[in-house]
Parts: sequence; C-alpha cells; structure tokens
Amino acid sequence: MAWQTPKTDWTPPDGVTDADLNRIEGNIQELQNTKETPSGAQTKVDTHEAKAAPHSGHETPVGRRLRLIRTKPRPPHIVGMKLPMVRRPR
Repeated sequence: MAWQTPKTDWTPPDGVTDADLNRIEGNIQELQNTKETPSGAQTKVDTHEAKAAPHSGHETPVGRRLRLIRTKPRPPHIVGMKLPMVRRPR
C-alpha cells in the first residue's frame, strides 16, 4: 500500500471513520515496509568511510573541547578545597 497524506485538520464533529483508520493503518504498514534495517545502515556507513570524506570537528583535540565547556572560572572558595570522605551505610 502506498503512503497516504495524513489528515491534519481534525475537528470534534469529524469523528474517526473507517476510511481514517484504514489510512492510519496503511501508513503504519508502509513505514514498517520501508524502514531501514541495521545491515542497510551499516552498508551506508561502510560506503561513507571508504570514501574517506572529511568531517568538520574530527580534527579538534579532545582537550580543546573540554576547555570550551568550562567558560566560567571556579569560585575562589572551591579551588583547592578537599571534601571529607563520606562512607555509605551498607
């Protein structure tokens, strides 16, 4: 069954008809029939990697990314502060 455009202009007096249910069920079946399988997704990845296409951001060192996350300095009362060991009850 082919995809049918879903109804988006529902109003309370419309109600749900047999035709509506058939369209909804048909669209669900169409999605099931056309969904990508894990092997199909892996094939796409393998093809992409074989082309060795460059990606932006892959060359950024991890340390630089971590420095960008911390934009605010730590408050002075926390710097160098050691927290006491707390034992959890068993």
